[in-house]
Amino acid sequence: MKNFNLLLLLALVIGVFSACSEDKKDDPSTTEIPTTATTPDGNWTNYTTTDGLPGNDINAITADSLGNIWVGTGSGISKFDGTTWTNYSTSDGLCHNKVWGITIDNNGDKWFATSDGVSKFDGTTWTTYNTVDGLANKVVYKIVVDKQGNLWMATNAGASKFDGSTWTTYLTTDDTNDFNIVRDVVCDDQGNLWFANYSFNKGVSKFDGTTWTTYSTTDGLATNMVNAIAIDKQGAKWFGTTDGVSKFDGTNWVNYTTTDGLSENGILSLVIDNYDNKWFGTGGGDISKFDGTTWTTYNPNDLLINTEIQTASMDRDGNLWFGVFLGGISKYTFE
Repeated sequence: MKNFNLLLLLALVIGVFSACSEDKKDDPSTTEIPTTATTPDGNWTNYTTTDGLPGNDINAITADSLGNIWVGTGSGISKFDGTTWTNYSTSDGLCHNKVWGITIDNNGDKWFATSDGVSKFDGTTWTTYNTVDGLANKVVYKIVVDKQGNLWMATNAGASKFDGSTWTTYLTTDDTNDFNIVRDVVCDDQGNLWFANYSFNKGVSKFDGTTWTTYSTTDGLATNMVNAIAIDKQGAKWFGTTDGVSKFDGTNWVNYTTTDGLSENGILSLVIDNYDNKWFGTGGGDISKFDGTTWTTYNPNDLLINTEIQTASMDRDGNLWFGVFLGGISKYTFE
């Protein structure tokens, strides 16, 4: 009887261990997931005024939640639903046809940064804001929405914050306009605002809501004239400058130039795709892709005379859109 009980106990123990082993194997949380994914090949599609754009001078591209692509040009705005282009200009209510930046707020309203103020479009009504309302400067390059829903404008004379009723202006310690040109602004996951300063001695500024921290060449930035900022999946900040690319992980700086594989050092725009590749739009028309190891150069507009890649963005399907100076749009679709 003792031997029978011992065998029964042993069988139960083996059964429990087998069941635990099977449960663990089928548990999705224990399944190994690759840390990297292979980037598929893609193809290019170009759009110009022939297709329906109001102008070929492309400064901004943003996708909304419905998949529409909103384009800011030197001749107004265009919305592309995948088939039809719908154009808007000052005759519709836009404050200026030279559009530098586009963002979409938490209500789905579109905000357009122009050479003469900011316009908001709710789908029906246009509302314009300018210096008389509290905007720091009439020339606005970029707009971003922070974690609290406030709008931040990068202008030709500092940064402006708009909470829906009150405007607040932020300038450097030197209040002259020449030293307050802000070309880009982004918000990180912690709610910090990062500003790209296009001035010889200003570099990049971070604002946590209370304290300003400035980074320049003395800290490791490639140069103090910065055009664009993007944040990767690890939270590292990438800065496109007039003299190469700088990466900042919060502690260390790494710079990349043509010596490393960048096609040109003058970076005007950048975007990070779903595979964590970094794409850099240059002043010479080339687009450089960096996967962390290898550099690849693209030029989808070889025949264009003016090919500065002024803006870069990604839509909800992961396609990349590049705006070209006097060259229209180049879209990169992954296969």
